[in-house]
Amino acid sequence: MDDEHPVLQGFDSPQAALGVFSDGYRAAKGTSDEQGLVRTYFGNPFGPYQRRELHDRLAAQYFDAMFGVGVRVGQLRTRLGLDGFEQEGPKHAAQALFEAISEHAG
Repeated sequence: MDDEHPVLQGFDSPQAALGVFSDGYRAAKGTSDEQGLVRTYFGNPFGPYQRRELHDRLAAQYFDAMFGVGVRVGQLRTRLGLDGFEQEGPKHAAQALFEAISEHAG
């Protein structure tokens, strides 16, 4: 991937994480009537969206708590929904995640 869209991207603040997750952009895999880049609150049409007021409050509490104790919060781009990356995209994402875990394990 490129520098603008790295495979593994960490967030610097709860607000930054909440912004990205709330926007919910994702590439549709084609398993439904969705195609291309789509947007669904927290990437999920069920639960969070249906109870958004409750979810907003809980999500903010969880992100604040995670950042407060030093949990690394980020996003992992698998590129699963992009033609030609169905196999290699998830493989590269898994490798990036394992490398990040190894770097911070000891």
